[in-house]
Amino acid sequence: MKKMPFFRWITILLILIAFSQTASAQVSFADRCVGEWTGTLDIFAQGVRREQVPVVFTVTKLNDSTWTWKTDYRSEKWPVIKDYLLRKQFGVSNRYFIDEGEGIQIAMDVTDQVGISVFRTGGMTFVSRNEVSEQFFLFELSVHKDQDPKSSGDVLSMPAISVQTMRLTKKSRF
Repeated sequence: MKKMPFFRWITILLILIAFSQTASAQVSFADRCVGEWTGTLDIFAQGVRREQVPVVFTVTKLNDSTWTWKTDYRSEKWPVIKDYLLRKQFGVSNRYFIDEGEGIQIAMDVTDQVGISVFRTGGMTFVSRNEVSEQFFLFELSVHKDQDPKSSGDVLSMPAISVQTMRLTKKSRF
């Protein structure tokens, strides 16, 4: 029996590594979010932290295109539970919608495990960023007043009136 040359072993090893990386890269943004996450929401206004709120964020997979998207804000003053759905848009590989119910759906485009949403309501523009990895989930939301834009030539700048950051770590995976 002939021994396999060293370069063939290396070639086979590199192919196996490439396949394993491809398989892990195919895990969707939403599937990476599945589990229970805990941490703190920091709320800032004019650069000053106004409040810190303990948070539990839970994502469960319902089917291939829908996940629960539930955030439990455990504030002593104003406890709130936001119980939404995350839906994958059919035919668009990187688009999801956060379904808040009553016909309200916020588009989220995902690139490299980071979801970005921009939406307007109540005279304000909101910019949301959601980043997920195996170890953490980072959520950032900035709020911009539409009535106070700063114009410089063709550029319109809307300073943030509030910023919220949520840093979570995975407690368990379902």
